[in-house]
Amino acid sequence: MPAGNTAVVSFPNTGAGYGEQPVSKFKTITSSFSENMNATSKTSAWAAYDLWFNNWGNEVMIQYDFTQNGDCGSTEVVDNVMFNGQAWHLCDFASPGDASSGTVAWKLGASEATRQSESSGTIDLLAMTKWLETHTSPITGHTYLPAASTWTALSSGWEICSTGGQNETFTMSNFSVNAS
Repeated sequence: MPAGNTAVVSFPNTGAGYGEQPVSKFKTITSSFSENMNATSKTSAWAAYDLWFNNWGNEVMIQYDFTQNGDCGSTEVVDNVMFNGQAWHLCDFASPGDASSGTVAWKLGASEATRQSESSGTIDLLAMTKWLETHTSPITGHTYLPAASTWTALSSGWEICSTGGQNETFTMSNFSVNAS
């Protein structure tokens, strides 16, 4: 990828479709991962889950490993939400007046100033999703995800902006989803 590029140009990933299953149907959805970006000083990328709901109408990113990642800026709306003993913060990329929230991104760490990275772990995807169904965006005035949302698809990979113009290998050595 070109040196200095700041827009996402690639998302190599793995995942599964859920055929519009109601979120409320699930008792648990956790996922474990182990990945390596093999980042250089010029890499701009982040490892993340990309979750889609309501027939591709709502997107939730869960970002957990960063290199040269742009911050939330004014879109950071919630700090220090705990899931499985880890602090997360939320960025809401909706615009005022939107009928519903579009894309939100959980980022590991209590705030943008204390953002953390990890290359392996387990994330409670269902707890993070249910939180979004019950909390209201200060930007739109609606919950981040509509109540009674349906789960469309789940994927995990890397959003890549730049590899500094060098070849780079991104590896996923472990990926699993536990859903019931």
